[in-house]
Amino acid sequence: MFADLVQGRAQQFQVPLYQRTYSWTEKHLKQLWCDILEQAQLLESGEKASTHFLGSVVLAPSPQNEVTFPRWLVVDGQQRLTTLALALAAIRDHVADAEPDEAERIDEEYLINKRKSGNDHLRLLPTQADRAQFAAHIRGPLTDQAAGGGLATTYGFFRKKLVEAADPAAPQDVFRIEQAITSRLTLVAVTAERADNVHRIFESLNNTGLKLSQADLLRNYLFMRLEKRGEHVYEAYWLPLQDSLSNDELEQLMWLQLVLDGDDRVRRQDLYAAQQKRFEDTKTDEAEIEAYIRELHRRGAHFRRLLHPGEEPDPEVRAALRRLEAWQAAVTYPALMLLLDRRERGELDSSETARAMAYIESFLVRRMICRVPTNNLNRIFQAVPGQLPLDMPVAEGLHRLLSSENRFWPDDVELRGKIRTAPFYQYGRWQQRKLVLQRLEESYEHPEPVDFATAQLTVEHVMPQSPGDEWLCALSNEAADDGRPRRTYMPGSSTPSAT
Repeated sequence: MFADLVQGRAQQFQVPLYQRTYSWTEKHLKQLWCDILEQAQLLESGEKASTHFLGSVVLAPSPQNEVTFPRWLVVDGQQRLTTLALALAAIRDHVADAEPDEAERIDEEYLINKRKSGNDHLRLLPTQADRAQFAAHIRGPLTDQAAGGGLATTYGFFRKKLVEAADPAAPQDVFRIEQAITSRLTLVAVTAERADNVHRIFESLNNTGLKLSQADLLRNYLFMRLEKRGEHVYEAYWLPLQDSLSNDELEQLMWLQLVLDGDDRVRRQDLYAAQQKRFEDTKTDEAEIEAYIRELHRRGAHFRRLLHPGEEPDPEVRAALRRLEAWQAAVTYPALMLLLDRRERGELDSSETARAMAYIESFLVRRMICRVPTNNLNRIFQAVPGQLPLDMPVAEGLHRLLSSENRFWPDDVELRGKIRTAPFYQYGRWQQRKLVLQRLEESYEHPEPVDFATAQLTVEHVMPQSPGDEWLCALSNEAADDGRPRRTYMPGSSTPSAT
């Protein structure tokens, strides 16, 4: 029972840094509320029906444990404990004006350690990302800072449901609801011994590929090994990184870190196992774990520029990144991350960085126009960090690497041939074809340039659907000796154009 777990002497249940943040959704809350009401109704009717099994809670002694003040790490079950605590806080606040003594009782029995201060005042101490908002709901009064986020949503859900439950037409005793939460929802507590490997317990509970992402598992592994420096590393490096990227983006960054460090064969779905193996093979200590997270934080700033090119301060590099973003060239991220890293290290300036990115753009565009299959692009760009020549400047080295025979970078002769003979509008993505035409238009440096961000352009603005004699004559004059303009039909159109 929740009451059996948290009631009694002063103690604290700590959600470790390695745990992901609170993530219950309204779907979870609605199901829980139905279960609570069902148990409250059984209490009211006096039926001796069985209690509702809510799940397990796995605890381990905290390194900060004291004889007079037990502290427990919540290895598994933090979502359930946090939700129940917020539900009781909502009940406390619901009855505070009418029955302040009862509100104080709920507070002291389940939510706080009355004679403790600071973080020790809270009976449940969430991970740092959730701590301030949770404390605001437990300690009160609520501020605007506590108004958003998952914890606030959960608290608001229970406040609303309690108001509905107090409907005079069908009132439900709020204290029966409290009793249902604290004594009718069964929690099975499993306590590990101090000598047990908490990380192995956590892995066995969560490493199913369903509950936690690769990024979640790796984060958990890292912070379980940072016993002394965990708080500092979390505050200084991890939390800002976590706030700046989504979980999926963070996982992608962790994979890129492996690729940049030379592991170009690892698949993203194997990220956790590969990084864990690397740390364990080298008998990594806390200093090396901290260095890894610090480097991840540094490279996170580079990765954000790939995702959000507007954050890049240099206009040339920013324009290059925007074109690659429009091309949907995520496959090039290993090479782009390498360039931004080398620029930060002073091995090339912004102008050289933009030139190197132009090589990547040219490589992609020429291959698209020449119809080179794209299935090997992942392999090509993942190999860049490990195969970049070291005996020449970075931009020239990238040019040489992408120009090697097995990379298939079409030359000018092949490009001209394909432009003349291959139907341009039947290959590549529409965004890519648009970018090619846009770059051609920009190359003419027209005195009244097109605003491509707002203009509603179609292919017909480039070539007339019904070219007149003047157009055909001009095309004939510009064609090669064997070229002769003729009328043809565009795919998907009944209107003739000219080629």
